Amino acid sequence: MSVHGVEKVLYDLSMSGKTRKSYSADPPDFLASYNLTESETAEIINFRVAGMLASGVNSMLLMGYWMQLEPSRSIRNYLAALRQPLTKGEA
Repeated sequence: MSVHGVEKVLYDLSMSGKTRKSYSADPPDFLASYNLTESETAEIINFRVAGMLASGVNSMLLMGYWMQLEPSRSIRNYLAALRQPLTKGEA
């Protein structure tokens, strides 16, 4: 995983409502403009925060991304997602 690439996406999403709307309208299309692997794209789209954190992605960027874009926007669900076991290929 390219920590820098994923953090760039999360930073961009945190800085602009217009960017978040563009992402929300078509996540794969939006993420295609970044130099991400298929697994990085999947982790972002599927809110796999435990894998991103284990790979070294900044925890504050992850929490901001979750609270702005994940449908539940619940801190309780975020903390539960961080405790999810990693699958093969993550981190």
